[in-house]
Amino acid sequence: MTLFDSKKLSHIHHELHSNLPSEPALRTKALESLLTEKKLLDAAAIDAWIEM
Repeated sequence: MTLFDSKKLSHIHHELHSNLPSEPALRTKALESLLTEKKLLDAAAIDAWIEM
C-alpha cells in the first residue's frame, strides 16, 4: 500500500497549474494546430503575422 503526503500532492498540483499558459494562449495554439494540420494555413504564415 502506498501512502501519500497530502501537502506534497497539493504542492505538485499547484506547480502544475501555475505553469500552464493562459486560456487564450491555449485556445490560440489549438486553433493554430488545427489549421496547420488541415493544411488550411502554413506555420510560416502564422510566424510572419506574429512578427508583424
